[in-house]
Amino acid sequence: LSLTAKLPRFSTSPNLIYPRNGSSFTLSVQATPPYSAISGQNIGFALPINVIRDSLKNFNETGQFNRPYLGVAYKMIGRDLAILNNLPEGAYVQTVVENSAASRAGVKVGDIITKIDGEKIQARKELSSIISKKKVGDTITLTIWREDNGNGETFDLKALLDVAPSQ
Repeated sequence: LSLTAKLPRFSTSPNLIYPRNGSSFTLSVQATPPYSAISGQNIGFALPINVIRDSLKNFNETGQFNRPYLGVAYKMIGRDLAILNNLPEGAYVQTVVENSAASRAGVKVGDIITKIDGEKIQARKELSSIISKKKVGDTITLTIWREDNGNGETFDLKALLDVAPSQ
């Protein structure tokens, strides 16, 4: 379901359309001169209604829009790279943020996170997209592959998701 509406000329205010029986929420913005270089630049996107519902509930309870946060910087190891280097497919941990959910759980630089709650991490299903579907305060199970003296071992760690720091 996608609904759009044109905004008045010289307006940059967003137009929100919330269908009562729909499954998504549409935000449509039209920037026109003098706000844009080219007339009629329309920008629109749809959000799943469950995302909006959860975000508004969180905002009403806390007064903030909180996002879940694991606390790692990573690089994806896709299928081809995994095969070439005899590694598992997943998120190669490059940095672990101090005092984050990941550091408290025991995640280390060099680990490869292969699953979250049993869901495989792949090039088309990255760690960040899986974490974004969780809630602050959720306990997740990370399946980790770690190299130890030339041998790789797989094990699970539990992590309690934090609130993402403001940017």
